[in-house]
Order: sequence, then structure tokens, then C-alpha cells
Amino acid sequence: MPSDVAPLCPSCFHRVESWTAGSCPSCKQSTSVGACDQCMKSRAGSFVPEAAGKPEAAGAGDKRFLCVDCMERGLDQDVSERMRDAVLAVVLTLAAVFWANAHYAFVYALFAASAGCFLFWWLAVRHRAEPHKYKTSVWNLFRRRLDRELKRRKRALAV
Repeated sequence: MPSDVAPLCPSCFHRVESWTAGSCPSCKQSTSVGACDQCMKSRAGSFVPEAAGKPEAAGAGDKRFLCVDCMERGLDQDVSERMRDAVLAVVLTLAAVFWANAHYAFVYALFAASAGCFLFWWLAVRHRAEPHKYKTSVWNLFRRRLDRELKRRKRALAV
């Protein structure tokens, strides 16, 4: 799928046109290659740092690795999910106004929820376009997605 943004460097999170796994023109670092814990393929990527104050989150000090493709896919999916939520909130608001003739307080609450959904969508778009400015929240997004995938995989193996 063609992207409207430049490739992502997993070391510094800058978007650079001529990024390769060998070196990044922005940070001048080479990228490590390893097995991704999400897609289980060997690609260039980065180790996911532990959450502050939660060293036991990964379990026994295991370093989790995330490839560049999964990072890009995670950012894209976050934007898509936030847009879906915003559209659903607007549809509910319009339905409450035009078809249900809802009470004004309920309509105002739905309107506030719609505005909040659009704000979160805008933040997700900003995170996707310039992840180097939002490193902490981008790492938190990757950490949550990776934790969700590992829990899903563990449940699938237990059955």
C-alpha cells in the first residue's frame, strides 16, 4: 500500500526519504535487525523500551523487538481506528438530533464526544506524520499493541 509519508527510522523516529537499515541520514545510526515479536519476521526495527515504573511488564527482563513495518502498520491502524470512532460519534449525534429528537443535554454530550473523537483522530494523524515529536506516546502505542498481540497469541496457544 503506497504511503503519503516518508519511511520511518526506528532509532530516532524521524521520517526521512533515503532511510535504509544500514544508516539513517538524520541520526547517523544503523538499525538493528531481529525477529519481530508481532509479525515474527526478521526485519530492521528497534527494541521496545519498558514502561516507566513497570519493569515486570515484559516478564523476566525479555527485550521485545518491533520491526519498522509493524511500527508503520500500528501508526496507520491507530489513525484508521480513531477516524472510525469519530465518524461513529458524528452519526450517533446526527441520529439523536434528527431522528430521535433527543433531549438537548444528551445531544450536547454526544457533540462533546464527537469533538473529543476528532481531537484524538487529529493527534493520531500528527503522531503518524511526525513521530519524533511524540516519542513517549508513540512508544506507548507500540507497547500496548505488542502486549495485546502477545496476550492474543498466548490465549491461542492455551486453547
